[in-house]
Amino acid sequence: MIRLRRVSYRDGTITDSRSKHVVVMVGLPARGKTYMAKKLTRYLNWIGIKTKVFNNGDYVRKLTTQVRNHNFFRSDNEEALKVRRKCALDAIADAAMWLENEEGQVAVFDATNTTRDRRRMIQQLVEIQLQFRLFFIESICDDETLVQSNIKEVKLNGPDYRGMNPEDALNDFLQRIRHYEENYEPLDEHLEQNLSYMKIYNTGEKVLVHKHSGHVQAKIVYYLMNIHISKRTIYFTRHGESVLNQRGRIGGDAPLSCRGREYARKLASYINEQNIDNLRVWTSWLQRTIQTASEIDAPQERWKALNEIDAGICEEMSYAEIKEKHPEEFATRDKNKFSYRYHRGESYEDLVARLEPVIMELERENNVLVVAHQAVLRCLLAYFLDKTVDELPYIEVPLHTIIQLTPVAYGCEMEYLNLNVPCVNTHRCKPDAKACRDTMLSGLLQKSKDANPRLSACMEECEQQCRDRLQSDSFDKSNFGLEIPHLALEKVEAEVHNPEPKLDKVEPEPEIHNLDVGLAKLKHGLDRVESVVQKLNIASETSEAELELSENVLENNSGTGFEELESGLKVPGSLDTAPEVSILEPNDTQ
Repeated sequence: MIRLRRVSYRDGTITDSRSKHVVVMVGLPARGKTYMAKKLTRYLNWIGIKTKVFNNGDYVRKLTTQVRNHNFFRSDNEEALKVRRKCALDAIADAAMWLENEEGQVAVFDATNTTRDRRRMIQQLVEIQLQFRLFFIESICDDETLVQSNIKEVKLNGPDYRGMNPEDALNDFLQRIRHYEENYEPLDEHLEQNLSYMKIYNTGEKVLVHKHSGHVQAKIVYYLMNIHISKRTIYFTRHGESVLNQRGRIGGDAPLSCRGREYARKLASYINEQNIDNLRVWTSWLQRTIQTASEIDAPQERWKALNEIDAGICEEMSYAEIKEKHPEEFATRDKNKFSYRYHRGESYEDLVARLEPVIMELERENNVLVVAHQAVLRCLLAYFLDKTVDELPYIEVPLHTIIQLTPVAYGCEMEYLNLNVPCVNTHRCKPDAKACRDTMLSGLLQKSKDANPRLSACMEECEQQCRDRLQSDSFDKSNFGLEIPHLALEKVEAEVHNPEPKLDKVEPEPEIHNLDVGLAKLKHGLDRVESVVQKLNIASETSEAELELSENVLENNSGTGFEELESGLKVPGSLDTAPEVSILEPNDTQ
């Protein structure tokens, strides 16, 4: 029996299990269930709803190789029925554990589930015992052309029949379908009126929805009502090189450069020569995309949703200028580029939300050419290529290149076509953690000079001390070197952002020895950290775990120094009377 808590507590918040969803696929083999399950999962993950597919066939194949024979699926094969039931229970148990322990939101159980007994068992486990929301999706297909196409393109090349003679595999699979048809019981609005479900006929020809509720189920229904499996090609391209691209500046609404106009001509020539059926061209509202598509002979639509990410106060600045004028913002964005929102602007996360209607319309359409911008196309490509939020902001989308996407069974095939027009390279690779920390450090130190010169002088002295140690032959020259002053950032940041810095209010002016007291303690902490670093023997390729441990150690050892540094600027005292420093080892407690 599956037993899980119905309410979980994480980080002081309560997560009710009723916010978790289990989506259960229903239908005969070769009806597109796995296609829908994978496509739905990709969409939900893209919009930020953590989703995972649990395919019953994968569980069966781990237990037995008999799936290569249709007799395994006979309703009178008692041993096989036990195996199939066990696999279903294992899949549901794993889905429940994933939802509960890994903060999943939607688990998709991909199996036939063609009998009412099986669906009743699932309802008992999921809805009644585990208290998760339950939603069934039944795929019904009576179009033999679609069924035969699915069998030949997907099933005969799948894991069940890999390496098998195609004719033998086809005959066996058709027999398997007949075994399922003997006991197939479609979802019934009278006999199963208490269930929430949708029925999809012939991959979207008709849709019936029964008792769906809540935001997530509404998203699922709306999405599946818009997909189709017709063969088509989607073309993505950035606008031609703009004047601001040439200057290394982001955003804005600049016209095309000379090379950008040449790309527009070559793009139009290529697309027009292809003679693509029913092609539609979409551009943003910005002039560089409109100019790029101006000579293409096809109906055109302007989408404001396709406008480039709003860089807020950083619009029309170069990355070098942003790094110099807003170092904290620059470093923070590099740390988490997907979620970082430009001041008075947008984040990639905002952009995904803005582009959701575009995805819905793309799913409805046939052949489309989208002329847009780097960040926008990264988001759209991440959807079609199933990229994570960490990968999304770093997908390479070069200028003067056509990206051709062809949807296939369970994903997309992608091809790059370079039209050989010279252009600048606007791609920035993902920076390492050290680069982000160095930028943050230098920026905060610079700001602290304006906010409090005395504290800045102390920090710069500590930083120089660390740099001197790094250059010494006896010190391990690792990436950790600049971590030492980095640990002071919280205190410096507090000074920077305090509109009325406490130290500036001190009257009368403190004695110089008071400053030395605090600085001496801070240096004691830094000395201890150097010892800890040497004990850890951190190599040039420092692991994240080691860095985290080292940072924790330094935080413990430098805290006292900073407190004393502040008190040294406020309370009379002298270096000779400074209390002894207490240094914590990594595993010590105080």
